[in-house]
Amino acid sequence: IDWTNGTLTVFGEAAAPADATNAARRRLAGFRAARETAYRNLVGIAREVPLDSRTRVGTAALADDMRMKLEALIEAARVDLDSRQERAGLFRLALKLELRGRFSAAVLPDASVARPPPGELPSADSLLLFTRSESYTGLVVDARGTGLSPCLAPRIVDASGRVIYSAAHAGRNCAVYDGVAGYEKDLQRAARSPRLGGARARSLVVEAEEDPDELTLLAIDAGADDFETIDSTLHAYSPPDTLEALRSAMADCGAHVRSSELTMVPTNTVMLDDKTAKQTLNLLDQLEELDDTQKIFSNADFPDEVLNSYGNESG
Repeated sequence: IDWTNGTLTVFGEAAAPADATNAARRRLAGFRAARETAYRNLVGIAREVPLDSRTRVGTAALADDMRMKLEALIEAARVDLDSRQERAGLFRLALKLELRGRFSAAVLPDASVARPPPGELPSADSLLLFTRSESYTGLVVDARGTGLSPCLAPRIVDASGRVIYSAAHAGRNCAVYDGVAGYEKDLQRAARSPRLGGARARSLVVEAEEDPDELTLLAIDAGADDFETIDSTLHAYSPPDTLEALRSAMADCGAHVRSSELTMVPTNTVMLDDKTAKQTLNLLDQLEELDDTQKIFSNADFPDEVLNSYGNESG
């Protein structure tokens, strides 16, 4: 999927019928068979286009009328003439489907009356925003290093989970023909995109925060069998033989993987009393100072009071 230009490209490959001996007929039959294969592939892949973070187009298109509309749109996908290739008896070509326009009109949620963003913050919110006197022409959300992925109907939510922008807030024509949001891989290009004003744009750039729940679901889908959040950082665990697959899957989905390593996690821990806990902490510190020590593993569980006091004494 080319999210910047709003197109879905799918390839099909096939061999010409064995009874096609004439070169021209063989070429015609080969590309016709490749196009039929591409259409079949497009039907399956178009259903997997993400509508939002939890819904695929195929899931949304359960109603018979919507399914028929999608099938008609897929049949109208055009052949990319520059993609046609013949190699070693196989014919290959690509179909290109526009995700904006009629496709978006069929799958995007229809809001007959666009809801404006919230005008007032609840009293519980104490954040004050100060902006310069001249107005901004648009908003750029920098989602690099997060687990966020593009979709047709993205939503912007605040820290409390309140939706402040969605397909319902965008004008219907804008959402259908320009997209609910634009996507760019380069931050500078995004800030100067035509939809924000081009070279004269004054864009407000904000950084997206990772949604812990979405990141956890992403880790589970990637093969994690356990996880915990420590200091706002998700720690995902897997068997040693699937660690690299988990790391690669998380990175491929856009998550910022700070580190990945093989470690020993105790099955059972032992809670130490205050005196034994301090002695054990001293021993672990001495072991870490040895030049030959690479890693230290322990199944000791230390009381919080001891850890706090030991940290203050060490500092």
